[in-house]
This record gives sequence, structure tokens and C-alpha cells, in this order.
Amino acid sequence: MTKLGTWLDAQGITDEEFGKAIKVHPKSVWRYRRGDRIPTWDVMSRIAVATNHEVTANDWMGVKRRSVAGGGGSPGSSRTAAAQ
Repeated sequence: MTKLGTWLDAQGITDEEFGKAIKVHPKSVWRYRRGDRIPTWDVMSRIAVATNHEVTANDWMGVKRRSVAGGGGSPGSSRTAAAQ
């Protein structure tokens, strides 16, 4: 689980509620919380604001994406998980 997941659990905030707050689909929040997906810089910024800067872009540095079917590289990358 990522720092975002820990923060959301501690606050008692659902993926649906947080998704509305940062303007992303709840499934994306679920993937961010599990480390299946790393948010774009724009979304990281919204997460920082929504968490009163308790979860920042620095918290995503060093987070390795979990192996997920379909792969995908870092935000904006066309690389697949197999190519990483």
C-alpha cells in the first residue's frame, strides 16, 4: 500500500469520495492506493492539495508499480512493464 492508501484509511475517506475531490475515477484512486498506477504530475498536485500536503509527489518517488496485466510505464510513457 502507498502512503496515499495509508492516509485515506486513517482519514476514513473512500475511493469514491477522494476521486470526486481530485477529479479522477474511483478506480484510479484504488490503483494509486495499491501502487498499481502512479498518478500524473497534475493528479499528484491535486492529491497534495487534497491531503493538505501530507501526501506529496515525493511520496511517489521510488514507488515501484505492481506488476499489472497490460503494463505501462511512467506517466506519459509508452513503455510496457516488460520493457522496464
